[in-house]
Amino acid sequence: MRKILRVGGYVRVSTDEQKKYGYSIQAQCDEIKNWCKSTDNQLIKLYIDEGYSASTMNRPQLKEMLNDLKDLDIIVFTRLDRLSRNVFEANTMLKLLDQHNVAMKAICEDDIDTSTANGLFIFNLKVNLAQHELDKGSERIKAVFDFKIKAGQPVTGSLPYGYKIDNSGGTKRIIKDGETEHIVNEIFSHFKAHHSVRATTIHINEKYGLNRHYSTYRKILSRHFYTGIYRDNPNYAPPYIT
Repeated sequence: MRKILRVGGYVRVSTDEQKKYGYSIQAQCDEIKNWCKSTDNQLIKLYIDEGYSASTMNRPQLKEMLNDLKDLDIIVFTRLDRLSRNVFEANTMLKLLDQHNVAMKAICEDDIDTSTANGLFIFNLKVNLAQHELDKGSERIKAVFDFKIKAGQPVTGSLPYGYKIDNSGGTKRIIKDGETEHIVNEIFSHFKAHHSVRATTIHINEKYGLNRHYSTYRKILSRHFYTGIYRDNPNYAPPYIT
């Protein structure tokens, strides 16, 4: 009589994947449930990581699933990239599974089934290819960021206090924020005159009705960005100080 396998179903989607491709948590859950039903295996639990990348094992539900391996015979997922795109970490998971005599299977990729020698070979091959694609993507993003920084264009929407992004000319650039520029200037001038972050904190908060913490002013006063220099571009942003 065939053994009924205890199944741990793993589901993952990152925020970017949801936006770009419309990947669905529910669709993955349904496919895993249908597979368990069609193969007469028992789904013990669905482990769902929503908003997490496959490039790291630092995912709460993945960790919980690996802690539950003693109660499972196999972990299933729809496709390999739902589980991992990192060679080292994928093989770390594989070792943990081997220690507990647990197999893994991608139910939408018939050739990935680590209970067979061929499936194990394909698993390692595809993880290597997935990491290669991830690394190439990272290189492309870095190249785009380097180009933008050299051109003085912002690479993030989050800028230090006193700056904002201007898009009036059709090209984004960093300018001083007219609403807070005078406050930033006074932060630096007060500190220069009194040499005290605490005194500057009290003065600025009282004068402008703010409730900012000491650490906020300390961060502003120590941030190199306010010189206008960023990475290899000495004129990345208009400076507040030399």
